[in-house]
Amino acid sequence: MDFIDRDELRGLLVWETSPCVSIFLPTHRSGIEAHQQDTIRFKNLIHQAETALGAHGCKPPEVRELLAPARRLLDDNDFWADQSDGLAVFLAPGYVRTYRIPISLEELVRVNDRFHIKPLLPLLTLNTRFYVLALSQKQLRLLKCTRHTWREIELPGSPTSREEALAFDDIEKVMAPGGFDNERQQAVVRYLQSVNRGVHDLLRDETAPLVLAGVEHLVAAYREVNDYPHLAEPAIIGNPDERNKHAKDLHAAAWELIEPRLKRTREEASALYQQYKGQGSARVSADIEQILTAASSGRVDTLFVSRRHPIWGHFDAEAGAVELLDAQNPGAEDLLDLAAGQTLLNSGRVFASDEALPDEGLVAAVYRY
Repeated sequence: MDFIDRDELRGLLVWETSPCVSIFLPTHRSGIEAHQQDTIRFKNLIHQAETALGAHGCKPPEVRELLAPARRLLDDNDFWADQSDGLAVFLAPGYVRTYRIPISLEELVRVNDRFHIKPLLPLLTLNTRFYVLALSQKQLRLLKCTRHTWREIELPGSPTSREEALAFDDIEKVMAPGGFDNERQQAVVRYLQSVNRGVHDLLRDETAPLVLAGVEHLVAAYREVNDYPHLAEPAIIGNPDERNKHAKDLHAAAWELIEPRLKRTREEASALYQQYKGQGSARVSADIEQILTAASSGRVDTLFVSRRHPIWGHFDAEAGAVELLDAQNPGAEDLLDLAAGQTLLNSGRVFASDEALPDEGLVAAVYRY
């Protein structure tokens, strides 16, 4: 699996050289026959992209050069042997990105002046970034996680001195009432303060939740010195070296704590939409023409879009003009995808779902003002 978050999507959204080819297909995690099926499907999608590029006005030499990286993947057995549930491939002049996606994708090809990112949006809906800080006698670990991925990252300025290491000896006794003397307890506090400084330096511009993992006394002591404003209230209690020997176990335990919080976030956003709508407020809209104009000017705080259903059309950002179409034609784009991209670029939230949207349509938005 590949790590995809808001920053990764932003890189796709700001790419300016066109044409941009976006290819999505479902894949299998294992099995020779399954991999053969995946490559056949991918080859067919490349043919579709070739046709779409021709309709977009590209000459045959340009098409061959643009799709060459995708064709080379067809013969890369190692690439197909290490897949997830879905594959996304993005191609543009001088640009190639492939992502193994841990969610099922529908076969899809889009060719336009920008990349199509809507199939990836569920990765943000319940795949938001969070961190796990595991504190134990033996090691200090910081994990950067999403719903389906995790990776250990270095904590700047992490404690390394002998005094700090000794502070972890018999940590339960040190922090418990009647434990070691005040000097040793102060050594533990200094250690945790040093850890907190490293966390602050690394996450100072973050809003992602941080989940603590450690014995109860140590977790409580860290909360006393913590100044990261997004520290999660629940924690993974117990020695992480014994209870969760592997990073995947820490990730799974943390996700159980984070998932309810993320679901509440969406429910609260939907409830706010209904509240404003009931008040007749201009802070909400279900009109794609109004929403596109608002999204392009940074006014959309929260956007709800249908994951699979498009709204075809053209949007002139300078004039604020929207042309709606009954069907896809060359040059048309999915306006829901465009609205989602503009919302993300302006630091708004996007929820993409196949479930009923707040207004039971294909799009709904809550404005910042």
